[in-house]
Amino acid sequence: MKIDYTDIKKLRHQSGAGMMDCKKALLHTLGDFEKAIEWLRTKGLAKASQKTDRLATEGLVGVVACPTKASLVEINCETDFVARNVRFQSFVRDVAQEVSRGSTNDDPLPSCEALLALPFQGETVEEKKNQLIGVVGENIAIRRFDTLFVPQGGVLACYAHNTVAQGLGRIGVVVALHVDPPLDLLNSNNADLETQQVIQKVGHVIAMHIAASIPLFVTRKDIPDPLVEKEKSIFNAQIQEKASPQSDTEKMLNKRMEKYFQDVVLEEQPFVMDTKKTVAGFLKEKSQEIGRSLCVSNFKRFSVGE
Repeated sequence: MKIDYTDIKKLRHQSGAGMMDCKKALLHTLGDFEKAIEWLRTKGLAKASQKTDRLATEGLVGVVACPTKASLVEINCETDFVARNVRFQSFVRDVAQEVSRGSTNDDPLPSCEALLALPFQGETVEEKKNQLIGVVGENIAIRRFDTLFVPQGGVLACYAHNTVAQGLGRIGVVVALHVDPPLDLLNSNNADLETQQVIQKVGHVIAMHIAASIPLFVTRKDIPDPLVEKEKSIFNAQIQEKASPQSDTEKMLNKRMEKYFQDVVLEEQPFVMDTKKTVAGFLKEKSQEIGRSLCVSNFKRFSVGE
């Protein structure tokens, strides 16, 4: 089987392995990229990638939040020059607002096509996008969006990294915190309003951690069983490749799985502000300080080009 150079280069970019190793992997798997990456990992030639597919694009992530929901949108352009254009930035911010307005817990926006069809400043989002393309002279694409909801009594927090303006950056994160007992925010004189502000600061710090550490799941229970078994299989193959007959392979496998969980599970990651504690440990401390139990119920993270 003949392997094209561009495919080898693409696999190298995704896996971090050498060119010849990538060629061997593609030959071994008959050109199947997914299996080629697994083959490289079993040989210890590539690390597990949290986000393997990358797009050579510029743009911004817009983040907007209200008490019960927060929305993210990634809009791409061709150059960083346009990403710094105030009209482009205004468009990203406005579209993020439209995503928020157009999404409810019972009826979220289903697709980018649905978003493009929404009424927007007397026209549609798509018509406004095409007008902006004519102004800046570059292609513009709404790549993805999402909305995170929190029940009454919970708290939402958001963060934008590498910001060019408020709520606009290269990375956007929204975090939903479950609070027990729930906050009563309907009474404006209630002390819970002050507690909400404290919890939002906690959520903001957690969002900063997520931006830096790129977790994939909140807890171990959130990881699909097939993915856990796949990782076990790959780690076991790595161990069998190098282990001696006297090695305790089960202990080695458990150790590698624990490291995997620490890498991808938010609660188990070392907290970026104090690596002596985990994120779960940080939340436990804050829970004790405010007298309410805090835990992350969900989060979303967008990074331009991911």
